[in-house]
Amino acid sequence: MTAAVHHHTGTPDTKDLRQHHMQMIRNLLLREDSLTVKAISQKIGLSIVTVGALLQQMSSYGELLPARRLPSEGGRPAYCYSYDLSFAYALVLNAFHVAHGMNNITIQVVNLKGRIIHNDRRVVQDVDIEVFDTIIDDMLVRFPAIRTLGFVLPGEEFRGVVTCGDFEALNGIPFSEHMMERYGLPVYFDNDVNAAVQGFCAKQHMFDASVVYLFFPEGFPPGGGVFLKGEVYSGASNFVGEFGFLPFDIDWKHVGKKTFREYLHILVPTICCLYNPDILVLNGNLVDKDCVGELNEHCAKILPPSSIPEFAISADFLWDISEGAISGVLGLLNRPETFCKE
Repeated sequence: MTAAVHHHTGTPDTKDLRQHHMQMIRNLLLREDSLTVKAISQKIGLSIVTVGALLQQMSSYGELLPARRLPSEGGRPAYCYSYDLSFAYALVLNAFHVAHGMNNITIQVVNLKGRIIHNDRRVVQDVDIEVFDTIIDDMLVRFPAIRTLGFVLPGEEFRGVVTCGDFEALNGIPFSEHMMERYGLPVYFDNDVNAAVQGFCAKQHMFDASVVYLFFPEGFPPGGGVFLKGEVYSGASNFVGEFGFLPFDIDWKHVGKKTFREYLHILVPTICCLYNPDILVLNGNLVDKDCVGELNEHCAKILPPSSIPEFAISADFLWDISEGAISGVLGLLNRPETFCKE
């Protein structure tokens, strides 16, 4: 009786442990490309027999390329194992405004190493839920190995619905829930500037710094991403960074070079007082070295020296977004649930 009970309660633990060990092997092969059973055993501390059994199981799932036989040195032949990077993909869609009222959606398919294997852009008149459905339907036909969906939008998701979004047709829509129900895939959703600050910090290897990233889109209020202690800080209702709501009587829709600098002199000291970042990143058409130099001088007149951040200019907002979104969606993709058939 005791043995039967012990066996029953132990089964989930055994299954979880096997999945954990398999994930260790998976992560190792994704890092090191090609390894023998012996090398894997030595690196992760499992027996050669256990590693061999787990590799056989992963191979039955379709995760591994055919084993490659190494030249024999007199003993038993050794085989090298490599991960099949076409086994699982993530689809990342980023919707944003461009000049003259048109909208763009970038379409990226990435493998488990974060390499972009498909990169496209769709120009659309209006951004609504049907536009995304059409693109995803098409991409799932072309890339059946897509296992995770990622979305970046200029807006927030709070209590399951989009809020404060630049695309009116999406506000109030349960966006992520719709996608999960329609496609049965895990969904990663992020605000555009949150993704950008994450991507910028990853690119610069700023994992411990406090960073605020300010983006000034043409014709819209600025958005901000805040990175604290190794992760994006978005607040109680994902409202952090919606600086257009600050009561400064600033007309962000009609901003010239002179007024932009005046606005910066109001906004940036406020951000320094609120978040006290190590680094403040600026991106936008009106951002240049001269305006950043002026801004530094202005802050030096009104703020304590220790509160003045290092200023940086990011030249490519879309690149920053892409890096951040890929990082986020890979975290969702590379989980045991994606791979294990049990």
